[in-house]
Amino acid sequence: MDEPLTLSLTLPRPLALGLLTLICVLAASWLVYVTLPEAKKEKGALSAFSASLGLGHIHPVVMIVALTLYIALVGVLLLGLFGLIIATLEATGRTNDYLFYVLRIGGLTAVLGAVIALPFTLIRLQLTSEANDTALQGQITERINKATEGLGAVRNERTRRLKPNFTTLMDAEYEEFEVTTPNIEVRIGAIFALERIAQDSLRDHFQAMEILCAYVRHNSAQHELSPTEDIKKPAEPRFDIQTAIDVIGRRSVDQRNLEAAKEFRLNLQNSNLDGVNFAYGSFDGAVFVNCRFEAANLSRASLRGTLFDGSLLNHARWFDADLTGASFRHTTLNKPTPVSGGMTETFNMAKSIVGTRFDGADLTAVQYFDEPDVMNKTFGTKDTKLLDEYEDRRDGLRKKIIAVRKAEREGDRERLHVARQSLRETGFEYWSPNDANDLATNHYYQKLMDKVGLRGFPFWV
Repeated sequence: MDEPLTLSLTLPRPLALGLLTLICVLAASWLVYVTLPEAKKEKGALSAFSASLGLGHIHPVVMIVALTLYIALVGVLLLGLFGLIIATLEATGRTNDYLFYVLRIGGLTAVLGAVIALPFTLIRLQLTSEANDTALQGQITERINKATEGLGAVRNERTRRLKPNFTTLMDAEYEEFEVTTPNIEVRIGAIFALERIAQDSLRDHFQAMEILCAYVRHNSAQHELSPTEDIKKPAEPRFDIQTAIDVIGRRSVDQRNLEAAKEFRLNLQNSNLDGVNFAYGSFDGAVFVNCRFEAANLSRASLRGTLFDGSLLNHARWFDADLTGASFRHTTLNKPTPVSGGMTETFNMAKSIVGTRFDGADLTAVQYFDEPDVMNKTFGTKDTKLLDEYEDRRDGLRKKIIAVRKAEREGDRERLHVARQSLRETGFEYWSPNDANDLATNHYYQKLMDKVGLRGFPFWV
């Protein structure tokens, strides 16, 4: 029969008391924590205390353990110090032992002082950090205010004109007057200053973008959406407007990721963007409602989930643009008039038109979309205007959809396969047989977006 094994451990009294104190404090901390309500565990006094030390990002459980160990460490050091003091008093008369104990007391006192000073050091560091952060935010606010003032910079120029009411050129006289014009150079500098602020402080990124978007909307507002009959020379945007678009379009990956996390959208609606160069820019999820884009260059731009509803798009360039999930409801793209044997650059040159919607749009300038399997991933409605070739293919769409539904209800797989194949061959598999304003339109569109897997930001579903 095996004999029981007995182990014994002899500890100095101060160490034993310290370990006992540590165990008691740990047990008490655990008991307090498990009895706290969940809300207090996350948002109670402990969290406030952690934040005051600059440790607000640390989980409450970790904070409790760290606080417990800190208290235990102080307790052990105090017990050790008291033990040394007692031993020193008992060693009076023994010179060597007495000096040794005095040295140990001095060393232990220094360690204890450093440990006790630790939380106060952390508090001081936190207060310094908060003061620096406040000063930095003040500087950024001042920079934003200064840049905003620069966006309104003007210059007064003296010029002259003929006085009215003259009879002959010999009697004509000139009068001088002042004309106020935008100070383009100063405004461009202000735009670059806002770009730098947005790069330096992600916290102020949204504010900087909103200011730039508001600047474009105000200084390049569209007043009418009538197409230009004959564009002999494309419009040239003002330099400051083009610069603002460039700055907005070249936001960093971190900035774009922040926008996606907060579902922030660039708001440039009701703007006149004729001739503006958007090439290579990132405008995912942007709002371009009721804008002019005549002769604009959107080549290789990222326009995923971008909203173009009600905009004028004639003569715009879309080469290799990503139009995935973009919305072109009630847009106008009817010029230039397609020529037989020619090729007009429109959506056919885009990188992707998956999930793109054209409810009620006038697309009579689109000579070629793509093959039916690509068109089947787009969406339109009965009142979407197309070239005659596509109108002929769309003819009878309602009947084909009804045939598919009837086969589904009756469970006739063979007839269902034939009906679906006939519908797919048109390229209008997910197009609605109803008008854009019909209540069922969004239902059809949601079916398409589910099919192609486009959900969440920047898409509008």
